[in-house]
Amino acid sequence: MALEISFYPYKLPLTAAWPGMTHNPMRFREGWVVKAEEHNCSGIGDCAPFQAFGTESKREAHRFLLQCAGNTWPDSAALLGKLEKQRTGYPASCFALETALLDLKSRKTDLPLRKMLNSKSSDRVRVNALSGSICDENTLSSIESGFKVIKLKVGKQAVEEELACLKALCRKLPPQYLLRLDANGAWNLDEARYFLAASEGLPIESLEEPLHETGLAAFADLQNQTNITLALDESLKNLDLNEVLTNPAIRRLVLKPGVQGGLRCTLALA
Repeated sequence: MALEISFYPYKLPLTAAWPGMTHNPMRFREGWVVKAEEHNCSGIGDCAPFQAFGTESKREAHRFLLQCAGNTWPDSAALLGKLEKQRTGYPASCFALETALLDLKSRKTDLPLRKMLNSKSSDRVRVNALSGSICDENTLSSIESGFKVIKLKVGKQAVEEELACLKALCRKLPPQYLLRLDANGAWNLDEARYFLAASEGLPIESLEEPLHETGLAAFADLQNQTNITLALDESLKNLDLNEVLTNPAIRRLVLKPGVQGGLRCTLALA
């Protein structure tokens, strides 16, 4: 039996509008569940393109999935070879297809996918809580026990106003809790410097994407001026990865397999 690829759409409402998009909060998450089937065994992947954060458009993803589902594949290796060549242009689609193929192999061998990718992988992983914007009055009320890192959006309002909210929140923050902040590229260099200087000494675990400038030099310069760990996320798609990985100022990367184009290439980059 040849390898068969199929996919079907979904559109799921979020329990609350996601604050990541400044002008148009997201209220639904939509995409396709991708299925790879061979010898009465199947694996699944999730294709949820997000063009604003570095993937192909929904239309491009749909076209690529149609192409892959319409072809005849003798085995998984044949399709994986195609994905290797296309992941830069269709990262969300390639991630979903590769995940489905790896899940299929995992089920055939009765080995958890994480162990198949890395035999030393952990059975548990720490995650942060996500709780909206820094000036949201309900920031702490939505946090369940067990989380020690809370991720919040900044860069939505004036820097002075957000700093006041940040300091007020830190006074109420339980001991040993840390804040992971994400500006989504909201600030210019002067605004970012001011925010970081005023935040020194506060329980901030890291700050993602402080600058709307996409150059690596400005980001590295900003990191050299603060003790707070800065992280690159969506701007990675516009940077030379070799320069990023060899720059001594860079401390953290946020790696999204759906943006990088697959689990294996993301693991290799990590």
